[in-house]
Amino acid sequence: MAKVFEDPNYEANRYIAKATAVFRKAIVADVSYKVTLALPKGDNYFGSYVLDFTLSALPSKQMWIDHRGLKIANYQINGVAVEDESVFLDH
Repeated sequence: MAKVFEDPNYEANRYIAKATAVFRKAIVADVSYKVTLALPKGDNYFGSYVLDFTLSALPSKQMWIDHRGLKIANYQINGVAVEDESVFLDH
């Protein structure tokens, strides 16, 4: 069973620095999203998304994907489940 990751600070506003955005834009291309949402009555929703992209070079520093949510119940990279919380370090 996949590990569930929870962000206790998910409501905090976070912004990407311009230098980070420029760095990411230089090596990431062909970005596409497949999003599925369930919107039940109430304050919360759930769903899934698949993010596909092409890297033109291996990153020379840590990169992350912008996501805002309380929990991630199943996180995979190239079909392999991520079990290490270090990928969710506060940026």
